[in-house]
Amino acid sequence: FPAAAAAAAVASPQRQASQPSGGASSSYRPAPSTGAPATMHGDPLDAAQNPGGSRRAVIIGCDYPGKIGTLRAGVGDAQQWARFFTKRCGISEQDIRLLTDDQSQYSQKSQPDAAVATRDNILRALQWLTTRSVPGDQVFFVFCGHGAQLVAEEYAGKRLCESALVPTDACDSEDLAHPRVVTDGDVHRALLKLPEGAQATLIYDSCHGGKPLDRAGLDHLTEYVGRGRVDYEKLRGHPVLPRFLELQQWRTRPAGGAEAVKESNLRCRAAQWAACANEQFCVELPIDDRPRGVFTYILISALLKVGPSAASSLVAQEARQLTADLKGRWRLQQDVQFAYCKKSGEAQQFLRA
Repeated sequence: FPAAAAAAAVASPQRQASQPSGGASSSYRPAPSTGAPATMHGDPLDAAQNPGGSRRAVIIGCDYPGKIGTLRAGVGDAQQWARFFTKRCGISEQDIRLLTDDQSQYSQKSQPDAAVATRDNILRALQWLTTRSVPGDQVFFVFCGHGAQLVAEEYAGKRLCESALVPTDACDSEDLAHPRVVTDGDVHRALLKLPEGAQATLIYDSCHGGKPLDRAGLDHLTEYVGRGRVDYEKLRGHPVLPRFLELQQWRTRPAGGAEAVKESNLRCRAAQWAACANEQFCVELPIDDRPRGVFTYILISALLKVGPSAASSLVAQEARQLTADLKGRWRLQQDVQFAYCKKSGEAQQFLRA
């Protein structure tokens, strides 16, 4: 995996800005500024003060401005998801927590510090999303940014990793060997709070989507994917950017190794949509002359075509067909992944009626 191989392998410059054919794609438009924040009292991430309605969403978008691995479309994709949930799913703006690292966005909020996509805020937002849930609730958790793999176990020459989401402050810790990330385990523990009868949907437009749903033993760990030495400084000016962050100092085994459990199954119905398989990489690139996450573009286009209340199997079928069409234009190395817990299945609606 040479320094700029992720970008060079994806798209030819002549074709990367083309719009694919298909009726649904024209509906994918950049989200306008959200303007004045919805009225809230107190801490927006405190479920006791602002519990939200029966349908809630936490949406994270990171571009990492001025930091290693800078992206261009993470925040824009998150805004697009916020617009999709309000316009197409009927979720109130007051029931959406949009966390970004774009100052022009979070500074508009009544409490700007609580709207920045830091690790602490993301973990608090997950608690807001899940802790006061009751049967019948439906929650969404969306992340648009970098994914990462952290070596958790090593044996017989193999390295097993826990997948993680990379907040905007991941590298702000003085202990560079232990980045400030949100791991599979963090998400899994939050989902355990959802009761039977609730429904959760995870959407990861990042690499290394991991296995945050049901788990037993160490089956949530994934085999390490060697990507060579990635020169993020060289990638900075390229129109095509991969969504993984790989730093040499992160390859350290956590004290005590990975946490193994006999079995830990969710009580709720839960599904996860991820941009690519663990060994692949997903990208953002110009679409209609604007940087977009390819997976966000594909999944929203599929949902617009079949409808948000369609069975997940139909959404997945449409997303995979659109991916195949796009591979004819761009040399994509990503395939939409769909997984669900034991309480769920392919018939689960994306948006429960």
